[in-house]
Amino acid sequence: MFWLKDLVREKVRNLEEDNTIGERSLTDTGYGPSSAISMAAFMNQLSSLEEAGKVQVHRAETELQTLDQATGKLKQTLGRRFGLSSSEIVLGSSTLDILRNLFLCTLEKNDEVLCSYPGRKDLPYLVKVFGAQIMDIPLASDLSEELHLFSKFLSERTKIVFISNPHFPTGTISKREELLSFIREMGNHRVLTILDESFSDFLDPTITVPGHELFRQAGNLVVLRTILALDIPCLAFGFFPRALAGIYDRIAHLFPLSSRDILDSSRIINNERIYLKYVDDLKEERKRLAHRLEMMGCKTLSSHASFLLVKLKDHAEKTYRSLYNDGISIINGKDFQLSGHLIIPVRSSEQNERFLVALKKVLKDVD
Repeated sequence: MFWLKDLVREKVRNLEEDNTIGERSLTDTGYGPSSAISMAAFMNQLSSLEEAGKVQVHRAETELQTLDQATGKLKQTLGRRFGLSSSEIVLGSSTLDILRNLFLCTLEKNDEVLCSYPGRKDLPYLVKVFGAQIMDIPLASDLSEELHLFSKFLSERTKIVFISNPHFPTGTISKREELLSFIREMGNHRVLTILDESFSDFLDPTITVPGHELFRQAGNLVVLRTILALDIPCLAFGFFPRALAGIYDRIAHLFPLSSRDILDSSRIINNERIYLKYVDDLKEERKRLAHRLEMMGCKTLSSHASFLLVKLKDHAEKTYRSLYNDGISIINGKDFQLSGHLIIPVRSSEQNERFLVALKKVLKDVD
């Protein structure tokens, strides 16, 4: 799809290949330092190569070589896993990091990005940073994405549509034929589709279609994924059309990854047995947690992710505050325009049990 090259901003297309890290490179692309959005709070603060160079130039050069080797190895590993070329794989410290670089490459002032609402609360802010506008598409009554509505909101300024499967924060999914039809329709309109699959490890492939299969069938698709693990921060990766991947890799030098995190991620991916056991165990815990919540009278939405959306109506806010005071970490649905709901992360059996005991006490107090 040659039109994908036209999505790249002219200043970025003309950017000479440069490994410079810092504010000057940002200025060259048309944005100042204020455009840089910090990583998510749970991410490690990584030292940049520029800072390393201030200590010792040789150490920075050695780190760059190690980083390039680790990055290349991880891309090859991911390519083999998903049947793609390593040139179609991009890396980032988080999906937000990848989105930031992708938008830096593509978004112009007054461009439009369509997304479901409620959804990721960091996305509208990120889009507005680049001078573009966000257009909200309401969820269906069952809190799934209304993909058939997107075409009604398309305009001449629409450059990107953003969807997620499973959807955050509801955990709902889009069915196979629905996804295929949607992505093809957006391609006909010359609109780039971004599919966020941050929780794809928990999908049932008999119900929906994995992003790497969609990517092989559609040329107008970017897929975002994360590498989940128990003992390290998430590391994100994406499947990008080659017309965008090359540009992305040049811009992404502004926000370098840690070679240690890349090597750890490669180790986790290569140890498929342990990784799949982790995912399977979490699925079992999700099932057990949902059952226990239902037994306590809490209505849960069927989830295809590593969290549960629980409806508590009038008790949600008070329950959230009480659990927070007890040191139980959950998410207030109100923060995602889902008043009367709580978003419960699925954790280990011991952690889930602690949450259930605390919740039972809180619900008894609020009745």
